[in-house]
Amino acid sequence: MSLETNNLHVTFLQKKEIRAVRGVDFQLNRNERIALVGESGSGKSAFAKSLLLFHSTESVRVSGEIHLDGAPITKNARGKKIGFVFQDPMSALNPTMRIGKQIAECLPKSRKQEALTLLQEVRIPQPEERLSQYPHELSGGMRQRVMLAIALAGKPDYLIMDEPTTALDPTTQKQVLDLVLQIQKERGMGILLITHDLKLAASYTENILVMYAGKIVERGPSNQIFKNPKHPYTISLLGSIPKNGKKLTPIPGEPPDPRSLPQGCAFHPRCPRATQMCKLKEPPFHGKKHEIACYHVDLDQKPLQELQDQEQILPRT
Repeated sequence: MSLETNNLHVTFLQKKEIRAVRGVDFQLNRNERIALVGESGSGKSAFAKSLLLFHSTESVRVSGEIHLDGAPITKNARGKKIGFVFQDPMSALNPTMRIGKQIAECLPKSRKQEALTLLQEVRIPQPEERLSQYPHELSGGMRQRVMLAIALAGKPDYLIMDEPTTALDPTTQKQVLDLVLQIQKERGMGILLITHDLKLAASYTENILVMYAGKIVERGPSNQIFKNPKHPYTISLLGSIPKNGKKLTPIPGEPPDPRSLPQGCAFHPRCPRATQMCKLKEPPFHGKKHEIACYHVDLDQKPLQELQDQEQILPRT
């Protein structure tokens, strides 16, 4: 019982092709929690939406395989087998519809009592009153819980959460994610958490996939990746997390334009370890449980700032 992809590619067909997802292999089992981590523009949302065939239009080319419980996935899986919590609850809900009606639309029959039960399950205070309210009358945290209730309405086996804590304060973030873990234990769902926050991912998931420019560059157990990252990009992400009394180390440069990706490893223009080989050919994966797509996995993992101060870095070209 799993949701999986094999060599998945997603390309947006505009004047110049946008290669949003490039050859991703992925597997999410029931009762498992996986995080997909990366900067904005790394392809996380494009990958997540492809799992539910949201990209099946003439302007998007999707290749590779997507299987659900051993069979090719179909659009019928939406809401029934797979629930989806979209980004930004401030705009994802219909501002002209009452909360109860929006939840009831996702139920087999528009039943007020079932909508009320879902609001109770996601721990919204005064749920009876919330049914008749509009989204603007709720706080950000309550709107996020409504989004979760809608995603759970079809009793899915898998739940995809795309940046579910965006615009929420740390206390509310913890409340929402703690609630998700509790519901997962009760229902036995598989969960894919999409976030840019490695620390959050390590706290709430068992395995982490790190994505850069549409490809997975590191994957493995969450505690190993958080405590002992191997790929220079993952190290850079951790270096940009605020820490008491420590100076932030921002990642130099910008993510590559998906319309004109660099040859070789897409991270090499920003990487302090880049060599000529990195510029010529994409690196293969190394390792078993903790895998890294990098030519320099055997190098001593020194802090980025120390590496940047040394002369072993190739000049930018």
